[in-house]
Amino acid sequence: MKITGMKPQVRVGKISQQNVGYNSTNASNFTSFVFGDSHYNLPIPLRLLVTFRLFACGIGVSRIKLFCLIVMLFFLSGCLRLTDTIKDERDLRQDHAAYLNETAKEKVLLPAEAQAKMDADYNTTYFSVWHKLQPIHAFPERVSFLFKKFSMSLGYGENKKKHSAEWLKKLQQNAFLDNYPNTLHLAITTRSTNLRMLPTQGPHFYRPDGDISGWPFDNLQISSVAANTPVFVCHLSAD
Repeated sequence: MKITGMKPQVRVGKISQQNVGYNSTNASNFTSFVFGDSHYNLPIPLRLLVTFRLFACGIGVSRIKLFCLIVMLFFLSGCLRLTDTIKDERDLRQDHAAYLNETAKEKVLLPAEAQAKMDADYNTTYFSVWHKLQPIHAFPERVSFLFKKFSMSLGYGENKKKHSAEWLKKLQQNAFLDNYPNTLHLAITTRSTNLRMLPTQGPHFYRPDGDISGWPFDNLQISSVAANTPVFVCHLSAD
């Protein structure tokens, strides 16, 4: 690019709202190149490219060297990363103690005895499942009812095709309910674990299309528990 009859001026920084096409809130992300009465706003990755292009035109750098330089700057521009900081983080101290007066800093907000009692109450509730000797919710009749419930509405799978009766039959065989409950163990989860109505990770939808009773709302997902959660295992499937 050869420019004659005018001297290019480069201004880096904020641009005014007079520069049409860019919002002033993003002004710091652009450079305004002024050629006479014309304005061109370029994003940051192109700043160095245009600047060096103008520089090369002035000193007569060969096209091959200029091409290599542009390629190098192109890859380097991908490594540039602008950090957007929220105004509150810049203006307000992010230390909670900075907003306490000297009286509040010296005051004991929660006595040690109260903290110990709250910790004991929490542990009692958190580990309460380990003090059970029998399942208190998953009674045999409730577990068997789940298979009867889904046998009346086989629903659809992840491929949006209807489940077959053979699909539910295999799940019931795998559940091995003839000997329910077949184990009583205290355990703890080592990873995030799904709680399912039937022994499968495959979904069940009442409708194949997307609405509140269909995809993607899996009817077999009861809940989930995080890692390091105490659990009470009362039954093991055949697999």
